[in-house]
Amino acid sequence: MNRERAKELLPVIQAYAEGKTVQAKYKNREDDWDDQSSPSFYSEGSLEYRIKPEPEVIYVNRFGRNYFAFDTKESCDFDHVIAERLLREIENYDVSETFKTKKFIEVME
Repeated sequence: MNRERAKELLPVIQAYAEGKTVQAKYKNREDDWDDQSSPSFYSEGSLEYRIKPEPEVIYVNRFGRNYFAFDTKESCDFDHVIAERLLREIENYDVSETFKTKKFIEVME
């Protein structure tokens, strides 16, 4: 391993030491990234390494057949509260069966 390769791998090795998951794939190939339970880091440049990305979390409110996405739980909850207030003004409207909040997690590649 030369110094440039060491500089390239240093942040990944540091993240691995801190308990984060490291992924690898062969350079110049369209392979998927694979989790490495025990990365070797001595592949002389044939493998690319990265820190596994954190999953992106979005929150979704469903109102009837419509879905509204939010980046934070706070903004989703705020929208939920406002919608409930508006719906309660409608006589005999059962809010609990109409308005649902869901949390979705998607891994970003």
